[in-house]
Amino acid sequence: MASCLPYRLHSQVLSPFWLVINLSIPADQVAALIDRWAGPLSAWLRGRCSSPEDVVQGTFCQLVQEHQPPDRVAAWLFRVAGNLARQEARRTHRRRAREACVALPELQSVDPSNSLELIDVKRCVESLPIELREVVIARLWGGLTFTEAAEALHLSVTTVHRRYSEAIAELRLTLDPDSTPTRESNARPTPH
Repeated sequence: MASCLPYRLHSQVLSPFWLVINLSIPADQVAALIDRWAGPLSAWLRGRCSSPEDVVQGTFCQLVQEHQPPDRVAAWLFRVAGNLARQEARRTHRRRAREACVALPELQSVDPSNSLELIDVKRCVESLPIELREVVIARLWGGLTFTEAAEALHLSVTTVHRRYSEAIAELRLTLDPDSTPTRESNARPTPH
């Protein structure tokens, strides 16, 4: 069974575990599909994601899990591979953005005019109460929407929005107390 994919694809797709789950596509047909389409799929995905071989492997794993073989296998393979490549590209983009946010300050090009140090921001976020901190991390570092954060944290969207707003207000006060007027600043000055 010659293929341009690593052995692990054949062994994962053709393992007895997969065959017990799905008998709609015989193992020899799956092997033939891998031999025929793995190379073209990998080539097609090269500019679309950072790990085309993994995406191709995931595509064939999904094929084996199908209850009924698709009518047009080639079109199905390309459609699923494209969808998986987009998902992988989004994950990679989000991961790199999170990594850039939490990288050590000395590894980033810090704008000297910026008065806030990244280490101070991290310290302040860590000092937030856990219910506020988890929302901030989910939104800012996780890149989740309010709806996604609500689902992940098992909260309502309203609660997530309220906690996020409260956390941001606390962070502003902690990091730059002069930026937001407080009740004390609106009071009349007392004579000395």
